[in-house]
Amino acid sequence: MNMEQIQTFLDAGYSSNRIAKYYGVHHSKIDRIIRRHGLEIYEAFDENGGEVTTWDFDDDFKPYKTSGGYMDKTECMLDAIAEFIRKHDPDEITIELLKKYRYIERYSYKIFGNLPTMYEYFNVDKSAVEYSMNKKVRACAIQGHDFQILVKKVFDELLMPYVYEQKYSECRPDFRWEDQWYDAKLSRSTALNPSCETIEKYRKHTDYLTIIYAIDDTTATDDRASFVHISEYYPYISSELQREIDAFIRKASQVKFGGESFGNI
Repeated sequence: MNMEQIQTFLDAGYSSNRIAKYYGVHHSKIDRIIRRHGLEIYEAFDENGGEVTTWDFDDDFKPYKTSGGYMDKTECMLDAIAEFIRKHDPDEITIELLKKYRYIERYSYKIFGNLPTMYEYFNVDKSAVEYSMNKKVRACAIQGHDFQILVKKVFDELLMPYVYEQKYSECRPDFRWEDQWYDAKLSRSTALNPSCETIEKYRKHTDYLTIIYAIDDTTATDDRASFVHISEYYPYISSELQREIDAFIRKASQVKFGGESFGNI
């Protein structure tokens, strides 16, 4: 990332949010670079000299008007759906998750008319997933995504200069920091399940893989990765975040082992 590259993106009409997605950083970092170095932001105007309305979407995929975004709102919506899909595993993209990110659901119906057509357009194999997927599995998938967000909060408090969910070859680790890769899993057993390819795939590209997990449900291990329970970070984070994580682990454990209404998730 350098000033010339960023200016080239700005000249092409890219917003700071879109540039940030390209580099895998938060848009506030690009905004600071633009202000600090006095980079010029492209502004679109129509033939009568008036400013043209352009669009972009925030981290929750919510649309907003901006002076340097997408000229075509439909293109903006398509990229928002693509970004949403890039950030989630196929099994996570359930009705519940789409309700959580309601703008994605709206875009899908507006552009494609229905969800199956949207899945097909983005090559997501959703054959009967919404109907056949066990409620407990769906609940755990949602909890796994929520735990990833908590790990992100931990790393933010630790001021770790990580790269978040940026694709690398055929992998998309949750966090990368130099040659160290980190992946958040709801439970220790998740990463050790034979159906999970995380360790095998990621170790092809890094010698330093850490699995951060919330639920300690096995003593099994794998020499190819380090396993760290989220509580090991407690001495270095705020008490408020510790309480938030503790509350999450209690609820997630109830969901995983029974005794919790899945409808309350």
